[in-house]
Amino acid sequence: MKKIIYFLILIPVLHLNACNITTKENKETNQPIDTTKSFKVDKYLVSPDPAFEYIALVKSSGDTLEFKACSEFLCSPFGTIKNQSELKTSLLKIFNVIRGETDSTIVLGESNKLELKYKSNKLNLVFSQYTDSSRYSYIDNGEINYKEVIFNNNIRIGMSKEDFFEIFFESFQKELQNKYNVIIFEACIDDIPTHTYNFKNNNLISVKFGF
Repeated sequence: MKKIIYFLILIPVLHLNACNITTKENKETNQPIDTTKSFKVDKYLVSPDPAFEYIALVKSSGDTLEFKACSEFLCSPFGTIKNQSELKTSLLKIFNVIRGETDSTIVLGESNKLELKYKSNKLNLVFSQYTDSSRYSYIDNGEINYKEVIFNNNIRIGMSKEDFFEIFFESFQKELQNKYNVIIFEACIDDIPTHTYNFKNNNLISVKFGF
């Protein structure tokens, strides 16, 4: 008789605990998504990292995704470099300056144009007396394809797609990562070169800058 009474008491207690566990699991797995920051790529909702101020989808085509973004990183992918002398202590210190010239324009004032090379990596830079309050980039064009060249946010050739998307997004579904191999970032600021990231076999193989 005592066993029957104990069993009858135990059933509602176990049921109550089960309900509490289920409620907790539902709260953890059904967190609301902030749709003011997120947007859809195909049928999936992705969330940009707020550190990049603003990221929005421009278009998707084939295996290519193009985004528009506002970020200092798009202006200065190798950190802040104000002039040629600062190259020696920057992330571009492994490059050699193979050509340089001085030019003057109404917009930029006196500018210093440099051609840099490291193995098959090439960069064309422009340092100017541009003093307007808006941002500008010292990168004019170029291509990076060696892992020795490290970007300001630890992007480098050979990194995985997963690690790449973790830099720019708080959430970016694996199904999307598998589908797209070319990621383009277009700056929301005029006269900033586009960044094009090319992947093969899930790894970054090149980064191109240009207009």
